[in-house]
Amino acid sequence: MIVAGDAAGLLEPWTREGISFALRSGALAGEHAAKAATGGDPAATESSLEEYAAAVNATLVPDMRAGRALLSAFTRHAGTFHKGLSTAKGWGAFVKLCRSERSFAELVNRPGARLALSLISRV
Repeated sequence: MIVAGDAAGLLEPWTREGISFALRSGALAGEHAAKAATGGDPAATESSLEEYAAAVNATLVPDMRAGRALLSAFTRHAGTFHKGLSTAKGWGAFVKLCRSERSFAELVNRPGARLALSLISRV
């Protein structure tokens, strides 16, 4: 059995967005289900299903982790986030997120964002 989207618990924790996770995990599920169906033997089928889980972990889970980190920091320091969004860099990063030009994982892995999240988590 392969589960995808909400059924697999896939959503971005900060914004609660789940449609893109449903679409991306659904595409991965279809790809790996087709591979499993044509595998010919139980070991190949099992391998294809394990590859699906690995693909989800590699492509979707990093954004979910980043969303949790952002939600945690925002919950504790909403004012700091609002001040950051009022800067040119902060607003630019937000726009790129909204346009899907940058993922949450890409954002939180940028040196400045890593530093800011680290400092906020200590306060």
